[in-house]
Amino acid sequence: MKERRGYERCDIHRTLEYRCEKGSPADSSVTQNLSEAGALISTKRSLRSGMRLIVKIVLDGVIFFLRSRVAHVERKSLVSNDVGLEFLDASPDFMRRYYREFEVHTIENRRII
Repeated sequence: MKERRGYERCDIHRTLEYRCEKGSPADSSVTQNLSEAGALISTKRSLRSGMRLIVKIVLDGVIFFLRSRVAHVERKSLVSNDVGLEFLDASPDFMRRYYREFEVHTIENRRII
């Protein structure tokens, strides 16, 4: 798959909930990777590029609700899709906490190597 973002991605796995901005029932997923600008998730739900979602994610113990846009969808199997999300309104607090988690994740991975 062609690289679509200029942001470094980190293999931070967080459970998140999402729903369509138009009020569909919430669904959950786990991030495959995360950046300050978006996330890659796997989901059973059929989503389309361009859809607007509300994403609920916890970083550093704080709950964030982020307006997001489905940037791309890649069908992995009959029941699974990889979905790239673009965060549309990440707050400065979200960015600080993302970078804190990114730093912790990086330090932990260096210990493993």
